Amino acid sequence: GIIKIWMEAAHKNFMYGNYAGAIEMYTKLLGSFPENTDILLCRAIAYIRTAQYDPAIADLESSEKIKKTFQTHLRLGIAQFFKGKLSDARSNFKDARGMADSDSEKTLISSWIQKCACEEGLQSATRLNQSATVPSSGAHEETKAQYDWYQSAGHVNMVLRVRGCSRETLHVAFGAQELEATIKLQGDDSKQYAYTPVSYTHLTLPTNREV
Repeated sequence: GIIKIWMEAAHKNFMYGNYAGAIEMYTKLLGSFPENTDILLCRAIAYIRTAQYDPAIADLESSEKIKKTFQTHLRLGIAQFFKGKLSDARSNFKDARGMADSDSEKTLISSWIQKCACEEGLQSATRLNQSATVPSSGAHEETKAQYDWYQSAGHVNMVLRVRGCSRETLHVAFGAQELEATIKLQGDDSKQYAYTPVSYTHLTLPTNREV
């Protein structure tokens, strides 16, 4: 029937990465079949792929009211995770785990629950933001150097923010269990300020400078 033809066309758009086109076709289908949970789920997944988490959550919550399934709880948990609603995400992942039919599905859910725990640890660590204030050459001005760090299951990450810092004035060195960032700030004294914020086993250090 017509629904099958439109669904195939929408799926084709989705598979080729045309998520906007897929969403448009799923939306047209939902105009005629508003309680079709398969269409709601498909459109929600397309929304997630385009980082439109609010409409994805709305679709999945509507689908859940009609029929509770493993996929609905899984996708709802994923959308809530990326939206930052970790408690709600964890709850849906646990519901999905109770509906899992295979070991692979249970493993998938366990990995998402672990991601929630890591993200909660990350948020807790960043709230412990440490900052240092150093004098500048101005009589009534000061330059602040701030850093955040957080630890995931396999890495310790550090984000360093210093105004007025360039690549030439920042030197980073690290050994087996320590990291040191030396910043040479502008001013007549040309002093250097070193920070050794954290011990670690594995380190990932993306560059993040505020100028």
